[in-house]
Amino acid sequence: MKKNFQTVIRILKELNYILSKGQKRRVIFVYIVIAVSSVLELIGVTAVLPFMQAVLTPEVVLANPYMIEVANIFRIETTSQLWLFMGMILILVYVLKNIYMLFSYFVQYDYSTRVQKELSIKMLKSYMGRPYSYFLDINSSEILRGCTNDIAGVYSILSNLFTILAEILTVGLISAFIIYTDAKTAIGVLFLMLLAALGIICAFKPIMKRIGKKNIEAATLKNKAIYQAVTGIKEIFVMQRKESFVEEYSKASDLARKAQRGYDFLSSSPERIIEGICVSGLIGIICVRMVMGVDLLDFVPKLATFAMAAFKILPSIGKITNRMNGIIYYRAMLTNVYENMREANQYEKEFRRYVEEKSNKKEISEQIQFKSQLVINHVLWQYKNQQQPVLTDAMVTIHKGESVAFIGVSGAGKTTLADIILGLLKPQKGTIEIDGIDVYAIPEEWARIVGYVPQVVFLMDDTVRSNIAFGLRNEEISDEKIWDALERVQLKKFVEGLPEQLDTVVGERGVKFSGGQKQRIAIARALYNQPEILVLDEATAALDTETETAVMESIEALQGHVTMIIVAHRLTTIRDCDMIYEIKNGKAIVRDKETVLKGI
Repeated sequence: MKKNFQTVIRILKELNYILSKGQKRRVIFVYIVIAVSSVLELIGVTAVLPFMQAVLTPEVVLANPYMIEVANIFRIETTSQLWLFMGMILILVYVLKNIYMLFSYFVQYDYSTRVQKELSIKMLKSYMGRPYSYFLDINSSEILRGCTNDIAGVYSILSNLFTILAEILTVGLISAFIIYTDAKTAIGVLFLMLLAALGIICAFKPIMKRIGKKNIEAATLKNKAIYQAVTGIKEIFVMQRKESFVEEYSKASDLARKAQRGYDFLSSSPERIIEGICVSGLIGIICVRMVMGVDLLDFVPKLATFAMAAFKILPSIGKITNRMNGIIYYRAMLTNVYENMREANQYEKEFRRYVEEKSNKKEISEQIQFKSQLVINHVLWQYKNQQQPVLTDAMVTIHKGESVAFIGVSGAGKTTLADIILGLLKPQKGTIEIDGIDVYAIPEEWARIVGYVPQVVFLMDDTVRSNIAFGLRNEEISDEKIWDALERVQLKKFVEGLPEQLDTVVGERGVKFSGGQKQRIAIARALYNQPEILVLDEATAALDTETETAVMESIEALQGHVTMIIVAHRLTTIRDCDMIYEIKNGKAIVRDKETVLKGI
């Protein structure tokens, strides 16, 4: 029991952490609505007792002082009029009660769905707020699951908590009333209900916990199978490997099916088990009471009230146990959301602390401009779970207007150094400084100064305009700047010749454009914000020789106007560079340009 109580406390603690202040304030209103609905449920049960008394002993009811006043107002003189009046009151009570109950359901679902939407957005923001290195060690299917399945699990927990609260209040109020009405019968039945409910929760808990984890695993595998099938569709068709990917999805779906089957079966079981135990117990208690001798005129109205109470309490007890099992089932998803948001918040705090220690951001934002040199100063970087660092003591000085090349064998650390310069990876030791300012202390300003062209181009299934003005709202986009960027990469005439020009949709991953055209769109994207430094990470490595030549013409046209850092595998791409550094043994070593170019 103590362990179960601690589990509930942890769940509430995690919910308290992930919910915003506004969400926690709004939940107070939901609780009030639920409390009122529970009171109305009690009124619905208690209203049966006077009606049954009016049916069995109308003369006693009419003799009641309060009823005399009511009878005078509504001119009730006969037994038939009394029955009709009491029946109409009972009908009115149930109609109004159930109208309010519908309102209560709407309030609960509106709150839960709103929180689901807001948490899903918050979850994505927390992922996006992580350092770039985090994404090197996590599968994209886990992120997809985190923003969808895990948030859906939190939604289910919130809905279950609301239901449990409503049903506990209802059961508590009705129980108090039936104990007041007939203590012996009520205590016996309630004891059976409590025993059955606790037994089911304790028995089902380990099973629900296990299949809940299986459900998370299945969701990740399903997302992974779909993502890999879609992104690798070209290779799949060429190699005729469709069945293999369908089979992987089938295995994950079967795992999900079994988890869902177990959850659905266990969710539907409590109501049947409790009903069987409690109805049998109630009938047994009634039989014993009648054998022992009771006043039937007094006991029958109470029996009708007990029947109505049982009609409400039995489903409520079933719902409470069912929802408790549901919370256990979805708890792992809540924990995933909690851990992700907590870690993201911790990283953000550490990042802000670093910024505050390194600079006065307000003053820097007014002064920052690349005037003289970019210095890579004694940089060390080691990837997680690797024994040796990639970079140990990398030192490079790049002057404004220079074109600098990084060369080296595969795995030497060229791209890692480029990522560090871009601010994606923060070195464990050393700094990257622009005119004496640490670039990691000025992320927004640094993003304005530096541009980036990757080897593998990411294009959205959107227009040329949206792909070049990447991530900007329509009202923020300048077509003039887009055309200027296209002209600088020698792609303006091509786009002008398209029927829809900037409104041309490039297709998913740019399938409607050639490799060279996609690469030049990527360069145009980097140039849109008119950066002062341009980093090209093997930007032509995936192109054929003819296409590479065309793209290099666009790059060479930028030399002298933009400071360029070129990560190169092919030496043909660095012939016009001012300085060449070989990344080797964790260091950046200056190489003689003529000697290097003899290898072409």
